[in-house]
Amino acid sequence: MSFNIPIEKTNFITKLIEPTRQTFAAGEDVEFKALLKYLSGEPVTKSSVTATINGQEIEMRAIGEGLYSATYSIESLELDRIEFEMDSMDAYGNTSAKSIEVQISGTSPNYYIQKFPLTVYPLAFAAILLAILFGLSKYEAFHLSILKKSRESHEAQKKDIESRYFKTRTVSRKTFNKLKAEIEPKLKEVESEIEKHEAKLKKRRDPLGGGKK
Repeated sequence: MSFNIPIEKTNFITKLIEPTRQTFAAGEDVEFKALLKYLSGEPVTKSSVTATINGQEIEMRAIGEGLYSATYSIESLELDRIEFEMDSMDAYGNTSAKSIEVQISGTSPNYYIQKFPLTVYPLAFAAILLAILFGLSKYEAFHLSILKKSRESHEAQKKDIESRYFKTRTVSRKTFNKLKAEIEPKLKEVESEIEKHEAKLKKRRDPLGGGKK
């Protein structure tokens, strides 16, 4: 004697836990974390999960019962959004899907730190030590050197963007204008600070104004 036992399909949902922000900048990492659970609240422990970002498949790692995660690094300046799609199927053939779109705006400091490795923090720490050991004048001079290195970094960033737009044509005019508008005010601010510190240093070295011309 045989029995046919019907398996009743039970719906489950995909709850997106991360990201909680809607906007990210180039150079940042975006974590996508999702929880699969039945309507009863129990996690989906056996499932097949596929996910894509802008049409490219990515791996969703199982990090707990019904919990999956993936991290995407925003390395391109051309992207203005990320489209994340996730499809899941449990052991009984039940399916669930989830999608989300996040915006990309601006450039984070990490992008340029990775592209142009800086030594600002070690130099800043050393500047504090110099202020203690050798006095304000030497501290001012060392601080000035930090600002000049920062200026060099901003100038390198500006040249890189100009090269990618005018020579290699790897960025659009819109992206070029956006990045240029971000970098130029920073460069002007650093140059202004350099002028101030040079004036302070000159005054400390020659307080009476009787130095050589």
